[in-house]
Formats: sequence, structure tokens, C-alpha cells
Amino acid sequence: MKTNITIISLIALGASLTGVLGSCTAEAPFAGEGEGAVKMHVVLNDKLSRADGDADMLAENCKIYITTGEGYSNVLHKWTGVDNLPASVALKYGVYRAEAYAGDSVPASWDKKYYKGLAPFEVSSSQPNPEVQIVCKIANVAVSVDKNSIDNNVIADDYTITFRIGNTNKTLVFGKTEVDSESKGYFMMPVNQTGLSYEIVAKDKEGNSHTYPGTIDNVKPAHEYRLSFKYGADASTAGGAFISIEIDDVELITDEIIIEGPPTVSGTDNQVVNLDGTFTDEVVSVASYGSLKSLQLTLPATASSRADATAAESVDVIHMSNYVKDDLARKGIDFDEVVDEATDVHLYHINFRAKWLNALPKSTEPITVPIVAVDQADNSVRQEFSVANTESAIVIKDPLVLNDISVSDCLAVTGTKAVVTLRVVTPEAGTPVLRYRAAGTGAWQDASGTLSGDIMTFNLSGLTTGTRYEYQATVGDFVSESKYFTTDEAFVIHNASFEDWSTYSAQTMLGKKDVTLPWSVGDKGASFWGSGNEGAATANMTLTNKSGDMFHSGSSSARLESKSALGLLAAGNIFVGEYVKTDGTNGVLSVGRPYNGSHPEKLKVWVNYRPGNKMKIEDKNAEFLPSGFKDGNDHGQIYVALTTGAIEIRTNPNNRKLFSKDDSEVLAYGQVTWTEAFGPDGALQEVEIPIEYNDRAKTTKPTHLVIVVSASKYGDYFSGSEGSVMYLDDFELVY
Repeated sequence: MKTNITIISLIALGASLTGVLGSCTAEAPFAGEGEGAVKMHVVLNDKLSRADGDADMLAENCKIYITTGEGYSNVLHKWTGVDNLPASVALKYGVYRAEAYAGDSVPASWDKKYYKGLAPFEVSSSQPNPEVQIVCKIANVAVSVDKNSIDNNVIADDYTITFRIGNTNKTLVFGKTEVDSESKGYFMMPVNQTGLSYEIVAKDKEGNSHTYPGTIDNVKPAHEYRLSFKYGADASTAGGAFISIEIDDVELITDEIIIEGPPTVSGTDNQVVNLDGTFTDEVVSVASYGSLKSLQLTLPATASSRADATAAESVDVIHMSNYVKDDLARKGIDFDEVVDEATDVHLYHINFRAKWLNALPKSTEPITVPIVAVDQADNSVRQEFSVANTESAIVIKDPLVLNDISVSDCLAVTGTKAVVTLRVVTPEAGTPVLRYRAAGTGAWQDASGTLSGDIMTFNLSGLTTGTRYEYQATVGDFVSESKYFTTDEAFVIHNASFEDWSTYSAQTMLGKKDVTLPWSVGDKGASFWGSGNEGAATANMTLTNKSGDMFHSGSSSARLESKSALGLLAAGNIFVGEYVKTDGTNGVLSVGRPYNGSHPEKLKVWVNYRPGNKMKIEDKNAEFLPSGFKDGNDHGQIYVALTTGAIEIRTNPNNRKLFSKDDSEVLAYGQVTWTEAFGPDGALQEVEIPIEYNDRAKTTKPTHLVIVVSASKYGDYFSGSEGSVMYLDDFELVY
């Protein structure tokens, strides 16, 4: 399934057409409660809805959200039923997600399907009223069996084909009835499972039973995996022994989500001034996604065509007659249109020729031409083209322009900091000062800026997390209009003081074992924290456990101890995420849990570490270890990362994949490594780990938090010392 999400930026596209299109500021229609408004439409895929036979029921029960990121804590608005969506929703400037969900989400079903739609969008001064279409596409992985590939001369009728989610007990079994009726099965894949397995049990005509297991790796939502049988040349006599299996991957839906911006106008930012009657040509450009419904000009009466009454004051460029068009061209106003077929962006040029400008009578007031553009979605924008041909008509501009904080710069506003800029228009007015306060409070705080060219930058710090701020710029007697930003909400790490522990039952090579889990409920899939205890349970060991030996708050901490098992070093460890499975003597982990997208500066934790020096080195992994490692102390490590998704870690040398700060999913990273004892005897000591953001973090918000701790840093290579012990308590993100 491929979904293209296209955010149409008329400013950028228009500029690529002519090089003359600039930005403009639209009026905010919802003062106080919003700086813009979004219109949303939800589309349930017609083909699939008809297949369900109950599209109305899906639409009625569809849940629609506006959020600022993943997780329920980021939900701003929620509606149930497509018909209950309001005409528009007032929102502050920012980046949002429109989400929709319909149907039944069950792990395995013959008839219950689930639909999901997601459309990111932005509300900004240049795009205050976006229109968003949320296309709900099927979220299931579908499976089927090609009935035409079943040869009854080769395979007996009592065959079964069992599909399964990974290594779980969620299965669907196809028999002759399901295959002949061309049934489809639908799976909802858990976060920690990426593949399906299948097993075919069939008899040949001689009654001999045959089993064919297989896997389908990296399955994708909205794809159907169709199993078909192939036969050797002598299959009819040799029976099922010559059956082979093919899997066809069929994409179910292709769709595109388009977010349309309102029209934009350029060429009106500055008043055109000439006092001696020597104006040159001027151009105003209007860009729209799709053709305009109307483009209205109101011309000064002294310059409008009097030959046609409809042109006396107002002209609609889109619908004017050729007579009016020719008459205006003779006066010195003409028009042209450029269309980008690939993007359907229409660019309209209004050319005010020198002939028309120089013919304007002298005026002590500004001569203005209001321009109103309306697109096919009824989004509109109004700007004025202003001319001064006497000194008294010159409009004195504001001495500065206070800029909106860019919503595309994810690091411009964090939990306690913000970067604000303004453009100095009149340097002679003095040095601008920025003032700011928590919105709705009384006292202002002043900030000084740094000037580079005509841009002054203010770096605000000491702000409060999760707070909406108002800011203004002042110089002399001038005070700008207020603008606003909201700081990141602080993320609270779950069970950070390790007071809650439980157990769950896991299947190991030696049967079922109880596994200790740092979570209040024995469910590793729901737990915020995981550990390698499930892998160690095969050897009846617990590497990570609750301890009252030493702690910072509460009555317990987490104790990590590296141990030796089956001749291998097993590192004491704990991490944010889930232990997925044991692969022989190796582990498969999923590190990272959903996160609110905030940008902390540090990770703080209380630690006591005592490294062992009875080193065990896995010889085949020696090349991955630092020089002299086997002759010294073990190394303990904590690392933290902000990422765009959970990351799989595999320690099996045959398909090893370890975490790297350079992974494409990683936006920020920090770590500390100890090679000696840390903390006083019998007590914990605080450590702060700085978090550094890479270039990708400026344009991408993190969705997952990763924390990994190991009493033996090189435990992934089964190297380190048994007896290395680390205590942990009170993890906290510092903003």
C-alpha cells in the first residue's frame, strides 16, 4: 500500500513558475480561540465499503480526531460519526494530524475489517484555512488461497492451510470450503510482529500426508498475500511431493491525500511610490490550487473603463468579457495565466503597466486597488495594491515586522526555550525589544536580540513546559500585534522509580517460565519497560529485578546483574520497549515506546555501578571490542534516543542488527559509559546525560523514546564480566 501525502505550498510552487511570487499574510478569522480553521472530509474507500455491505454503519461509527502527535494525551478534538464533523475547527498556528478510524480491530477474522486514515496538516499565517481529506484505507493484512491452483488430481480434498501471525496463537485455517468460496482472511498485525507464517497439510491421492511450512516476511497493511500451488511435471503420479508454493503480493488500494491551501497574493507587500510621473510596470501575482472561482479587482473610478457600466468600479478577471479585457489593456492593465499541469497550480498575473500608473491623477491619499481571490473550495484572500504619487499619500510602514515562529522548525520551540525573529524595516527607529508572558497573565518580560542584516533573533529561555505564551515587539512608541507559541509538554517516564513489578509466563526451550517484569501488570506488550529476563529464564536466571538494597525515592530500585549462563555472558539490562523472542541463545528486542514529541535537553537518573573484572570474551566477537577490554574492568552504559519509531535489535550473528545513533530513525541521542565504579558505596548518585539533536530533528518530530541500560555494555556480543551490578532509580527527562 502506498499513500502519497501532498501538502500544496502555493508560495513555493508559484515561485517555481515565475520567480516573482512571494508570501502574504491572511487574516486570522478566529481571534482568541484560533488563528486559523481546518475543514475536514472523511472518505471510506468505496470498493471496500461496498464489500462490507454496510458503509453507512462504518460512517456512523467512524471516530475522527485532531491530534498533535501519537497517543491519547495529544488528542485535541474527537468526534464519532462522519455526519457529526463540524463545518470547520478553529486551531492555533501549528502542525497537526487528522485521524480517522472505522470498523473492528481484531487480530484474526474472516469478515471484520479495520480502516485507518491519517493526514498531517499545518495551520499557519500563509495557510490559515487548510482543507483536509482523510482517506480511510484498510489497515488489515489480507490472505487468500488461489482456488484455481488446487489440482484435485494431485491433492486430496481434506487439506488445510493455516496462516498465523508470527509466533503467536492468532490463526486462520483455510479448508476446501474457504478456498472454493474464495474467502479472504484479515489480520491486524501487532507492533512487534512483522511477518506471517503458514503451514500446509495435504494428502496425495495415495493417502500419503505432506507438510509444507513457510513464512511471509515484512507484510504490509492494505496488501493481500495470495497463496497458490505449483506442481512438477510428474506431479500427477508422484503426488504432493512435487508441490511448491508461490505467494503473490497484491496491493489493495492506492490513494492520495491532498491538503489544499488557500490562494496567495504577492506583489502587494510594499506601496508603489513615484512622485515625478515616471512609474515602471508593476505585477501582482495570485496563485491557487486549481482554477479560481473569481478574481475581483476594484479599480479607482478615474482609471476604470467608463464604456462598460460593469467595469466602472469592479472587474472580475475570471468572467469579464473580451470587450472589458481589451478596454483595460488599452488603458494599461492586462492579465495572463500560467498553469502547472503536474500540480494543477494556477498562477494569475495582473500587470499594471507604466501607462496606467502614470495616468493616475495626483492624489493626497493612497490610490488602492483591492484584490479578492476565491478558489473552488471557497477559500478566499484579500490584498490591496497601493500607489502613492504625492508625498502626503505615502504610507509610513511599521518600523519592524514580527515573524511567526516557523511551524516547520521542530526545534524552534521546546519545553523551556523558543527562538523568535523579527525583520527591522526602519533602523532609525531604534533597537527593538521583544516582550513575552504566559498568555492571560499580567507582567511582561523583556528580551534583547542579536541583529544579523535586517533580522533580529531572540533566544528565550527559562520558559515553563506545556504553556501558551504571548509575545510582542516594541521600538519607540510602536507595539506590534501579539503572536503566540506553546512550549512542549513534559513527558513523564512511566514507572521511573521502579516501584511496580510483576511476572508473566513465557515459553522457553525448557518449558514455561515465570519472567520478572518492571511493570504493575504482567503483560510485556503493555509494559513501558522490558529486560532480557525472558531470555535468561531458559537458564533459570533473573538478570533484572526489584531491589530494596539502595534507592533514591520510594522503597525500591532496579538491580541489574550480569551473569554467566550456558557458557555465555548474559548482561544485566533494562530498556524501554519489549523483549520479543529468543532466537536460540540470542535475543530479539523492540526498543522504544510511543512518546509525546517533546524535546528534552537531558536525561537524569540515579545510579550505582560496580563493574566486575572476571571477563568472559566471545572469541568470534573480539573484533567488535575495544583494545585491552579483556584485561580490564567491565563497562556499564546508559543511552537515550528520540526516534521516529520502535527499533528492532537482534543479537544473532547470522542476522545481527544492533542499535546505532546513526540509524535513520534516530533524531537525538545521548549516552554515558562507566569503566570504573560509580557512586558511593551503598548509595545512588545522580547523573545527567546531555541529549544532542541531529539535523533531521529540525524537520521531524520524535514519536518514540528509547532508553537502554546495561551492566555490561558489550553484552550484545556476549562479552563482559559476571558480577557487574548496576542499580537505577528515578529516571527523568530534563527540559
